[in-house]
Amino acid sequence: MFKREDYEELEYDKLKSYACKSRDAKRTYDTEEHEYRTRYERDKDRIIYSRAFRRLEYKTQVYVFDVDDHVRTRLTHTLEVSRIARNIARVLGVNEDLTEAIALGHDLGHTPFGHAGEKALDEILSNNGHWGFKHNVQGVRIVDRLEKKYFSHDGLNLTWDVREGILKHTKLPDGLPPERYPTNCKDLALNIPFSTTVEGQIVNVADEIAQRCHDLDDCWELGLIDFDRLKKLEIYQVIQDFYLEERKYDMNHELVKREEEDKKRLFTRCLTSFLITDVIRHSDEVLFLVGKRTQASGNR
Repeated sequence: MFKREDYEELEYDKLKSYACKSRDAKRTYDTEEHEYRTRYERDKDRIIYSRAFRRLEYKTQVYVFDVDDHVRTRLTHTLEVSRIARNIARVLGVNEDLTEAIALGHDLGHTPFGHAGEKALDEILSNNGHWGFKHNVQGVRIVDRLEKKYFSHDGLNLTWDVREGILKHTKLPDGLPPERYPTNCKDLALNIPFSTTVEGQIVNVADEIAQRCHDLDDCWELGLIDFDRLKKLEIYQVIQDFYLEERKYDMNHELVKREEEDKKRLFTRCLTSFLITDVIRHSDEVLFLVGKRTQASGNR
């Protein structure tokens, strides 16, 4: 039987040196350790069982879902980000549980009506003497204060790494001084605009991949774009060249002979796979250099 300590040892034995380890994770409030689950596993569960997570089901991603059952909602987008991020984390040898926890919580603070709702609320609050509204800042407020799960304190008491990843899954704006942020964000390294963990940065790029691929898929689903328009995009030729060179697969030949619905499925699949592969390869090169520098520094 595997207990929490066994998983913690596995993390130290199997994960890369730059990966976060659950044993080192810190919470705002001390809590008794679980017999079986690591700290990052508990964070995942706390997010999934939260009221804010359930509300994502009825929030718009890009297109209003009541006109078509098949377009994404904020909840299905979150699940897709989680899968993309976890796959990347596994290949790169970093902490999958932390990556998944950040991904599951990254959009908890989003408004209804997608980014249009966020922009409208930001304008209303900014014009009335308030700080404004940013969904990533609101996400941290939700997990720190608004969720009510415990008698002793507000919030979900997530680890610092997850909270910072939620805040910085969207790069912090340039020129906004740390003192302008809400008090509960002040401990999240606000002088650094991107996540300080590899896992948090993976969620950032996984979010972008999911948006690019699946928003296009929804656009196609609603008849707003067709194959002829798609072929004119530069990315189409980039992906075609990639598949011909890397996998000896003529994507264009396969697409041309298929029905429109099959074209949509095949291209979305090819686009998603291409972007994930590109991120993994580039990240592996960068992290290899980081690992070598870290090792060299430790040897001096």
